Amino acid sequence: MSTITGQTKAWLTSDWLTVEQFSKMDGNEAVNFVSVYMNDMTDIGWRLIGDATVTIEMHSKEVITQAELAALQEQLRAARVEAQEKENYILDRISRLTALTFDDNVLEAE
Repeated sequence: MSTITGQTKAWLTSDWLTVEQFSKMDGNEAVNFVSVYMNDMTDIGWRLIGDATVTIEMHSKEVITQAELAALQEQLRAARVEAQEKENYILDRISRLTALTFDDNVLEAE
């Protein structure tokens, strides 16, 4: 397992949380409201609250690969659901148009 450490900026991303409330939080809770990013993020409403040293303890290649596979499987599942919903919508429209055409033919025959 390797470790990567770097310097960046810390941004408070919560709209409803004040800096005072944030500063009183336990560290493990506080990190849930922070994003680290070198670019200026004020244009999307984030507030710069300081500098950060980020240390990442990398998982093994096998664990990372399994996580990537799980994410891809979820993307595939979501794509299938979306495609099925679209297909169902199109089939419903075809069915409704076919029913209207059939009703028109019956009326003309009478």
